[in-house]
Amino acid sequence: MSPPVEAFEYDHLTEVYRKEQRTKNVSDVRKDLYVVIRQRLDELRRDSEREFAMDQFSTRAKLAANQLTKFQEKADQVFDFRMEKILAMALRAAQGNRVETNRLTAEEVDIFDRVAALLRERRAALLSGRGVSEKHVPEPLAEAPYAAFEAPSALPVRPIEVPDVPDMPDAEDEEMLEEEGVPDDPLPVPPEPQMPAPDLPSDIVVLRILEDVPPFAGPGRDYHLKKEDLVCLPPLIAKALVARKKAAMVQMTRH
Repeated sequence: MSPPVEAFEYDHLTEVYRKEQRTKNVSDVRKDLYVVIRQRLDELRRDSEREFAMDQFSTRAKLAANQLTKFQEKADQVFDFRMEKILAMALRAAQGNRVETNRLTAEEVDIFDRVAALLRERRAALLSGRGVSEKHVPEPLAEAPYAAFEAPSALPVRPIEVPDVPDMPDAEDEEMLEEEGVPDDPLPVPPEPQMPAPDLPSDIVVLRILEDVPPFAGPGRDYHLKKEDLVCLPPLIAKALVARKKAAMVQMTRH
């Protein structure tokens, strides 16, 4: 029979949050941190649903919903703090430095190993050319179709250039056309420009940012994402932003 799991309340989660907020390095936490967070969220969710079913306007229902929201928000903040530090650790490891992972949970060690391996592989491919095929060679900067940002491949890009649409003639212009004998046919409407899908590495995801995101540190750089930005990000960061409804995947059209 396995020993009972030690209770994990909002105060315990807040203590972890304060440690992460105060220290530059990842703090030492219980190894089942994410397990107990999930369990407590499930309990709070069931409590909220039960009180809501009994009387959605009652004080108990409002209190249960508030406790669930507070715990979820604090859990998100703890995750974000620790992931920023773990990504920085993975970058140092990819650079050949010795990195201690004894303060990480099993889930975090898996993330660290995967990101560090990816960074080592991309570093070798991009800087030495090993394993880079022709389709991964970037276009000249003058033809780059995206808004300027620093992608993980360190390739700056430019905004999409949409062709100018001719203005429709006003009344005075129409009179001039009639006097000059030019046929009064409607001007053709140019086709709607489509964004061609560039040949990006398979480990890069294109996102459209839905709302401003507070600056955060990623592998090798800081991110400053604003609403309506079009960016390329590693799948790990992209998945987190989409899950939190901060960004949406961009479906690329290939020609």
